[in-house]
Amino acid sequence: MYGGCNPAELMKVVRENGIKPPKRNNVLELAKAAKSKKDNELLLQRAASLWAQSQPAEGTWVQNSLEHEDISIELPDSIRFLPECPYEGVLTFPAMICAMTDWKGNFKGVHRTLLGPDGIGLADVPDPKKALGPIKTASVHLGKADEVMMVSESVVTGLRSMIITPDIPA
Repeated sequence: MYGGCNPAELMKVVRENGIKPPKRNNVLELAKAAKSKKDNELLLQRAASLWAQSQPAEGTWVQNSLEHEDISIELPDSIRFLPECPYEGVLTFPAMICAMTDWKGNFKGVHRTLLGPDGIGLADVPDPKKALGPIKTASVHLGKADEVMMVSESVVTGLRSMIITPDIPA
């Protein structure tokens, strides 16, 4: 029974009114989309939690690590330090954590770069660089958006490029 009607009566009303019932595959796709949306919300919450636990990068292992790479510029607010970034649910590492936003500036997730135990280099783990969140249309913004901007393969490459061309944000 559905709303007091048996399935045969319900289908008769649907057909008489020209309503096409959804195909089974469409129902499965809608269910997958709903699950995906819920998963994205959970990922966004986890990313926001990590971002909230982070602190400004100035004077931290992040700044030391970047200076070791000959990058000594004022770091943007989109780059922060997370002293204990979880990795695979078991270990934690110090990390450079970067906010990932869409073109409107909406927070979509974080990019994490796990640092080595001395704060120089990457942690000795598979995949020391990972993103978290529904980041399909997001990126790390290192400067204020302008008519001309750089696109780079990584945060470090973007920062290096900004040293060479300081008038063009990445």
